[in-house]
Amino acid sequence: MCGWFEKGDSIGSMILICLLCFLTAAARMDLRTNKIGNRLIGIGLFFGYMRNLVEYGWNGSIHFLIQISLPVCIFYLLFLMRALGAGDIKLFSVISSCIGIKNLFQVVIFSFLIGAVLSCIVLFRNRNLYGRLYYFLVMSERLC
Repeated sequence: MCGWFEKGDSIGSMILICLLCFLTAAARMDLRTNKIGNRLIGIGLFFGYMRNLVEYGWNGSIHFLIQISLPVCIFYLLFLMRALGAGDIKLFSVISSCIGIKNLFQVVIFSFLIGAVLSCIVLFRNRNLYGRLYYFLVMSERLC
C-alpha cells in the first residue's frame, strides 16, 4: 500500500479503500458537473475524522484539524492565481485527513505530474501549444 500503512493494518486498508471509492465518485462528479459537491467532501472528511479518532483517540481531532487546514493554507496562493480550484483544495484536504500530511506531499507531486502530462496531451491534440505559450509570455511581460 505504498508504505502508507503498516502491513496487516486492516483499518488502514479499509480507509484506503474508502478513499479510493471517494476519489472515484469525486472524479465522476467532476467530469459530469465540473464541480465536486460539498456533501461528497463532507463524507470524505467524515472518513478522515474517523481515521484520526481511531489512530490517535481524542487527540485525533487536533490532528484532523491540522491535516485539513494545511492544504488550504499551502494551496491558497495557487487558488488566487486560478491555477487550482477550490474543489481540488478540498480534495487534497480529504486525502490529507485520510493518509496524513507526510503522504499528502507524495500524492500532490504525483497529481501535479499527471496533470502536467494530461495538459500537454490536450495542448498538442488541440494544436494550441504555441498560442498558449505566446499568451503566457505576453501576460508575464505585463506583470513585470
